[in-house]
Amino acid sequence: MKKLVTLLAAAAAGAISLTGAQAPAAPSHVMTIQTGIQTSAAVVPLAVHCRTGLRPIVAIATTGRPGTRVPFSVLINGKVARTGVLTANASGTYATSAEVVDNHRNSVNLVLVSHSAVYGVVAPACTKPVPTSGVAASAARGSASSYSLNHNSNGSVSRWNPCDGPIHVRVNAGKAPAGALADVTTALAALGKATGLSFVYDGATSFVPTHANSSSQPARLVIAWAPPGTGAGQSDYYGAGAVGEGGWRSSGSSSDGGTTWKWQIVQGFVVVDPSVSLASGFGTGITRGALLLHELGHVVGLNHTGDTSQVLYPTLRSATVGSYGAGDLTGLKAVGATNGCTTAS
Repeated sequence: MKKLVTLLAAAAAGAISLTGAQAPAAPSHVMTIQTGIQTSAAVVPLAVHCRTGLRPIVAIATTGRPGTRVPFSVLINGKVARTGVLTANASGTYATSAEVVDNHRNSVNLVLVSHSAVYGVVAPACTKPVPTSGVAASAARGSASSYSLNHNSNGSVSRWNPCDGPIHVRVNAGKAPAGALADVTTALAALGKATGLSFVYDGATSFVPTHANSSSQPARLVIAWAPPGTGAGQSDYYGAGAVGEGGWRSSGSSSDGGTTWKWQIVQGFVVVDPSVSLASGFGTGITRGALLLHELGHVVGLNHTGDTSQVLYPTLRSATVGSYGAGDLTGLKAVGATNGCTTAS
């Protein structure tokens, strides 16, 4: 009998506290894919665009009499994606769009009134890792053994399953200072480079992670600027004196009555206190970049280290360097993609 257990590793010592030039905007990706069309009317070729967040959207158009209004439906892979009424513009073009599935062969059908006006197939490939340009350099500071892994109840290392595909990310920056989203992008790029895991930004959210709402989290990883507390828009994850918290949710399953278990991280969160003033970027000192690198290290399974030269040290200091050190990098590799799929043990 298969058993499934889900546990919350609540930040797993994921807090960080304090002692004592804005990054460039996150780059966007735009690409267009043209494809041949089988149709019963004159059409504009299908085009797929990778929107912000790298979600593909197909643009669909056909010709008609200027000003004519007709009911329409868009079917993606045989399912209705959009309905409504289209009006041909001054040049006699009906145009609409709909989201399609990335890395998948999608059939697209625009139905006007009762006949298929446009039919075609698109196979977008919009998903890309967060770009690595502008990532803070990772100096080999300190000892390569200065890291701490978290272990599951069966002794396996807590980590994401790289065979589950990209880790989609949403950010609640509504209370964040200027430049925060750019720092998130740079920190995710550094984390992806160190772990080999793929992180894909899916856009903004108003969601604030708390102990009670993990089941409704809108992406596998949510990063939010939210004050500590239990009220609306607040997070109850903060420990005493914490500026930020990062952690993960693990899932364990057994198919042989509990003799062997397969564990993997399935969800992560970072919360940052917006009332605390942090320097932007990834320089030396008490910076927003160092805090993000620290909490994201927890998100992928690392615990604190006692080595003050490492980002995973539990306190931000004037001497903190905004890049992963030698121990951080060793630990991140140990929970990274090169270890293969998570398996039962």
